[in-house]
Amino acid sequence: MQSLARMVTFFCIVIPVDSKPREVQPVFELTLSLLNVKLESPCYALSARGKYLFVVTTNCHARVYDVPSGLAVSSGSIAHLVEPDIEHIDISPFGTPVVITTDSSAYAYDIRLQSWVPICDKSHLSHHTATRGGIIGPLSDFEQKCRSSLKNVMNGKNAKPEWWDETQQMGLLDMRLRASVLLGSKEEYRHWLLQYATFLGEQEFTPTAEELLKELIGPVYR
Repeated sequence: MQSLARMVTFFCIVIPVDSKPREVQPVFELTLSLLNVKLESPCYALSARGKYLFVVTTNCHARVYDVPSGLAVSSGSIAHLVEPDIEHIDISPFGTPVVITTDSSAYAYDIRLQSWVPICDKSHLSHHTATRGGIIGPLSDFEQKCRSSLKNVMNGKNAKPEWWDETQQMGLLDMRLRASVLLGSKEEYRHWLLQYATFLGEQEFTPTAEELLKELIGPVYR
């Protein structure tokens, strides 16, 4: 375990060349020498957590490596996420890569879909119903990073339809539930599952509640 810690520390230390993290020199090859990997273009950013290393290259390709095994566990392009720009990259304890953009949104890579899916949306964070409920985990960390860069917070003065709050709340809870699964956060999943089920019951959204039950335990018979 000590050797693994040194490897992760090594990767983190190598990122800033001349204190310019975004201008890594061609010696980027050395950063992955222990994995015996030669990237097709220079490294743009790195993030490490536990045994996982998240690498983004200047041609917008993202990879996650399991350092001890030397295997790539996910790979994909983030070219469509660079507008407006990338604010921060991170990785969950279970190796799920996360990209936070400058418009205060966050995306995680779903290896099953081989696509980037939203796990945090600025429209939800800026809404007054976006409370955390005291739960702590990977998702709450990423939401906090998005919230800290959120500049234009809704003040509630604009008139909205009666269904606006309900729609926003349901969308937020659904996103948090699916994001917790993707990030491997069991405690957050249990918390938001209870919140989501309670909300659907209170609002009497029977079809959506039945879809949730079907997803959890199978078909619903009347």
